[in-house]
Amino acid sequence: KGAHSDAGGGHAHAGAMFYLGDQWPAEYRNRILMANLHGNRLNQNKIERKGSGYVGKRAPDFLFANDPWFRGLTQMMSADGGMFMSDWHDTGECHNYDKTHPSGRIYRITYGDVKPVRTDLTKKTDAQLIKLQLHENDWWVRQARLLLAERYPNGEPRLATYLWKMTLDEKQETKQLRGLWALHSIGGADEKRL
Repeated sequence: KGAHSDAGGGHAHAGAMFYLGDQWPAEYRNRILMANLHGNRLNQNKIERKGSGYVGKRAPDFLFANDPWFRGLTQMMSADGGMFMSDWHDTGECHNYDKTHPSGRIYRITYGDVKPVRTDLTKKTDAQLIKLQLHENDWWVRQARLLLAERYPNGEPRLATYLWKMTLDEKQETKQLRGLWALHSIGGADEKRL
């Protein structure tokens, strides 16, 4: 504890993930989580607009590990709106090579009573994948966009029309961007249309 802990546990960060899911309480949405190697925790920052960019403002630490060997490395969204986090799980870090005992772990972090999600998005129709561009959990958005890009690497005019309409008709900027990114992923965001 003390000044080191109050400052967030050190300045060696690993991994970063904006929480863009739909499972945790609303105050976590759009916050960035970063593993802190020396602090045995996940730091959390609120993002605020500053000029033409953004700055992170320290928020209360998201998670404290109860194991001194915890070395968080990566964070990744899950289909259920939670998060997977990898842990290097070792006594050695940075320049401490003589005491290493790597034995990694993976944690799943959820909120409340969560039911496992089982789905095969490859069986979804194009229309269903387009509709997923409006899902509140960004995991679904990204996976659907990836499948559209894989299905139509050389474009698909019919889908491009739908995605362009979504881009123009949506009221939320985030959903407009999702339509535009999906349009780009299938080669439909050409200079003429833009």
